[in-house]
Formats: sequence, C-alpha cells, structure tokens
Amino acid sequence: VFIAQTTASPMGPFLIDHITSHDMSAPVTVSAGAAGVNNITVSNSTLSRASLGITVAAGGGTGVSSGISIFGNNIFDNYVWWDPGDHTHLNGMHLFAAGGSGARLSGLSVYNNYIHGDFGGVTCGGGGSHTTSLIYLESTGGGTDSSPAVFNNVLVSGANDDPSGGLLGMGDAATSNAQIYNNTMVGAGTGGICMLLTGTATIKNNICSGSSLAIYGNGVGLSQITASNNNIFYNISTGFRLASTIYSFSSWKALGFDTNTTTTNPNLNGTYTPTSGSSASGGGANLTGIGTTALDSDKAGAARPASGTWDAGAYAAAPQPPTGLTAVVR
Repeated sequence: VFIAQTTASPMGPFLIDHITSHDMSAPVTVSAGAAGVNNITVSNSTLSRASLGITVAAGGGTGVSSGISIFGNNIFDNYVWWDPGDHTHLNGMHLFAAGGSGARLSGLSVYNNYIHGDFGGVTCGGGGSHTTSLIYLESTGGGTDSSPAVFNNVLVSGANDDPSGGLLGMGDAATSNAQIYNNTMVGAGTGGICMLLTGTATIKNNICSGSSLAIYGNGVGLSQITASNNNIFYNISTGFRLASTIYSFSSWKALGFDTNTTTTNPNLNGTYTPTSGSSASGGGANLTGIGTTALDSDKAGAARPASGTWDAGAYAAAPQPPTGLTAVVR
C-alpha cells in the first residue's frame, strides 16, 4: 500500500486496515509532500519479512501531517530486500518528518502493536543486528515530530538481535515531548538498548527487560527526561546513560528519576502478560487524567481503573487468586 501526497492541499483521510503482507520491502508506506497528509490510520495488519513494515514520511516544505494513528498491527521478521550491504533502517516502523524547516509530524499515536521476531540476526545473514529500532521516530533536515504518543506496545527482540537504536528509538532532538507509557519491551538479554532518546520524553509505566541500557539519552543529557517513573527495569546489565555518563540504578534515582520504579522480575508469561504476583501489578501510575482514551484500556482491551494504581506494561496483570477462603461441605 503506497500513499503519496502530490496535491497542493493536504490529503486524507485514509484507512489502511487488515492488510496481510509478507516478503515485500515496504508493504505500508505513506509519503507526505509539501502539503502534508491528515487523518491516516494504519491498523490491524499482519506484516512479515519486510525491510520496513510501516513507514510514514512527513516531508517537503512546510507540510504538516497530523492525526496519524497506528495501532493493532502484528509485525515480525524483517529482511534486507532493498540494501543487503547497508543494513540501515530495517525497522518495524519508521515514522519521521524530514525535508524542510516547516515539515511537521503532529498528533502521532502508536499503540497496541506487537513487533517481534528476527529483526537482524539470522535472516539478515548473522553477525549482529541490522535493525535500527523496532519503532523508530525521527526528524531530519529541519523537520519536527512533536508530542508523539507511544503506548501499550509489545516490542520483543529476537534471540540474535540487539537493535542499535533501541527497541524504541528517537533519532533526532527535533522529535520532542514523546509520551512513552505502558509499553512492554523485552531485549535479547545480550546487550542493546531498551529506549534510545535523542529528543525529550516522559516515560511512565513501562516494562524494560533484558537490555544493557534501560534508557540512553543520546543528546544533551538530563533535560531530555521530562519525567521517568513507575517503570520496571529488570535484568538491565549496565543501567542508564545520559550523553557520555553512565549511571547505576541507585545513582539514576539520586537524580530524581524513577523513585517509584522497581527492578524486580515482572514474571511475564509467553504472551508477555504479567502473571499472578508480578511486580507489575499495581506498580503503574494512574494516567487517566491525560485524556488519551485508548490508553485507558490495556492492549487486550481490558479497562484500566479510573482511580487507584494501574499495572505497568502493555497488559494488565493476571488477578491474584483469592485468599483466606474456607470451603464449606454440606
């Protein structure tokens, strides 16, 4: 599916829904020119063995592309169709603004997606990952990507893969004010980065497991993190990095970040749902007040409470079994 904006006025709306594709280089691509595109939905699709599963490029002149929602997609196992020698930007999603000082990507929501499988290692020839990120947000050439919302996604690295740009990556400082909530991100356990931030971000209620760095602020440092709290950082071998400085979890907390975050095993099952007794249960902040309707339910559609704590991660934790009950035999 290829949508290219070529008119003098914005194009849209477009609904791209329930697409099934395999062994294609870029199965879903939206390319916005100078006027931009508006109200684009890419949803409920299954895309496998692509170089890029979903691409949204807002570029050219002063075009503003807004109202873009990407949700409910299952993307897995990429392949180096277009550039076997370069191995760059082989992402589950690449969403960016580029090509002009006024080009903007605004109102982007990326949620309830499942991106997993072999993104780098075996199918791409081995020797490490050839993937930038499973979800990669970027602004280049003067473009800006303002306030993207990334939530309820499950991002799982393959056994041989540690994407160089993080499971979730922001590739330019002009990608700013990202809202990163209730994602479950599981690395290969051999290194790599859970979240790479070059712009600014608020990070809450996420589960990061099996990476070297939980957060890598690849930019100006402390000011990149607007807030980070109520997360679970488990099996993180190195810790956190801001610019060139590496922090342990205790020194990270001393900066004022993640004071209500735990490093305890979230006990995820095979579908990445926290099992009974998980540290994710009740570990999240209640985010009802931010007014994002889709975030008020988990990835499976279970409603999150309007008051009281939420669970961390994309899925609500399995309920605790009842205790203190006495069987009565008659």
